[in-house]
Amino acid sequence: MKKVLASILLISGSSLTFNRSVTGRFMIMEQQTGPGGQTYLLRTPQPGQMQLWTFQSIAHGADGIIHFRWRTARRGIEEYWSGVLDQDNVPRARFQDFKAEGNQIRTIAPEILGSQVVSDIAVIKDFDDEWVYDHQFFTSEVDVRRAHGELFRAASEMKHNIDFINADADFNRYKIIFAPYLILMDETLAAKIKRFVARGGTFIMSAHSAVKDRDNTMTVFGVEVGLFQCYQPPSRDRNALKFEDGPSVPVNVFAESLEPKGAKVLAVWDRDFMRGAPACTENRVRAGRAVYYGSFFSLDSARYLMRRYASANNLRPLFTDFPREVEVTRRTKGRDNFYFILNHASESVALKVGDGYFDLIESKDSPASFTLAPYGYKVLRKSDAAPAASKR
Repeated sequence: MKKVLASILLISGSSLTFNRSVTGRFMIMEQQTGPGGQTYLLRTPQPGQMQLWTFQSIAHGADGIIHFRWRTARRGIEEYWSGVLDQDNVPRARFQDFKAEGNQIRTIAPEILGSQVVSDIAVIKDFDDEWVYDHQFFTSEVDVRRAHGELFRAASEMKHNIDFINADADFNRYKIIFAPYLILMDETLAAKIKRFVARGGTFIMSAHSAVKDRDNTMTVFGVEVGLFQCYQPPSRDRNALKFEDGPSVPVNVFAESLEPKGAKVLAVWDRDFMRGAPACTENRVRAGRAVYYGSFFSLDSARYLMRRYASANNLRPLFTDFPREVEVTRRTKGRDNFYFILNHASESVALKVGDGYFDLIESKDSPASFTLAPYGYKVLRKSDAAPAASKR
């Protein structure tokens, strides 16, 4: 059950984050209300999940919600797409949930409207790079879109906000940028990455990057690529990156033997003919870091690298000691921070948030500790001493 919950959280949260990345603001046109499907049926929302999913959409930046649909169709191909009301037009449990949800949104809307999700961590998502791998994917294990999901999942587990951005975005809004499968490179982007690192940012690039139309050398990273290996599936147990501080991270398909040109070696390959060869490097440029990871990102590497460099950049999680099934995001407006705490588990969870929070839904001060019911949620407000800023 927990694996299913984690998958639901990952897919929906990652998709919502991507939608926000397209324009910065978005609206959900068809929020799921009940059982749905046409030639097949989707999962039936359990009591409370319809509202939970609605608040998850708002938590990730949605400024409007339209449920699909008001009344379930009596004929046509969408007869099984359930609405707020059934075909007989009789108000039942979904109607009561919808009514309660509407009252809650009306309570918090005046404060939430105009707030934005502000993140210190970003992941570059570039369609041109993805299309390259659609045709040159190496093995069946290579999945560019999954890498973005794994990075989102790692950030979600550690309770950090995260954005998906394109290469034209303002890098200076962030402290850490991940670049999975960044196979295409040009002089403008290379210079932009170099400026970001020189200003103190951390840029983490995965294997087989900057390949097309270049000589595969980027001086900002202080490393060149020598030999490489492409492991056939399943690749996980074929090799591993052994980091200086102890952990080993399984290889993910591609393995590069790096030749440092001024960069510090963080990890070496654990076995095969590349055993002992540099596998991950870090080049310090003033206060910044350019990290080259000699394999493709996976959930294992996402967790390790996210934890390592969030700590190195003094990034504090939104909350600590929360279980993975509890999702947390933060929207910000001026001095006010709005924390959405969402319990995706089918059992109650006890949480400790500390003092100084105001419960917007209940319109009262929040206790320092409380229990969230299955599929329960909270929207808490806390003000900063000074206005929050999105730039470093």
